[in-house]
Amino acid sequence: MVNPVQPNLQLTGVFNLKIARLYKAILTDSRKAFSIVHSIDGYDEVSLTAPLKLISESTEQLLYPEDLSSVTVTETDLFGGASIEESEQIFRTIVSGKGTDIQNEVIKINVALGIKCFKPEINIKKAQLEAEQILLSGKVLETVNKVIKISQL
Repeated sequence: MVNPVQPNLQLTGVFNLKIARLYKAILTDSRKAFSIVHSIDGYDEVSLTAPLKLISESTEQLLYPEDLSSVTVTETDLFGGASIEESEQIFRTIVSGKGTDIQNEVIKINVALGIKCFKPEINIKKAQLEAEQILLSGKVLETVNKVIKISQL
């Protein structure tokens, strides 16, 4: 929302439905296309642990984990680490394409929704395949490393 680039397309995650509706009102006036994700259990992303609201400039949907994946996910599966160092290691493993099947599935679904924001003409399954290829290719880690390098300048 405060990005100085002001992109025309945006995927945003929010932790509650009231904020999702506020974001919709703001983004409707300022973006060409957007998607807002809110997992009903409070995650600001697709967690696959509960249904989620997906709100765009033209629709509002309630999606269930089984609509997006055949994988069953629990909150324990999403544990992000007990320390900053452990969290960093988990993050690096995932962006290297070497996360657990569940970690990769959750990331794939979130990336797929971002891809759909940019390519609304494709279906979610095709977006998931594209997301999986990106994740497993090593391009994500390459981009993360570039961002880290730039931020250290």
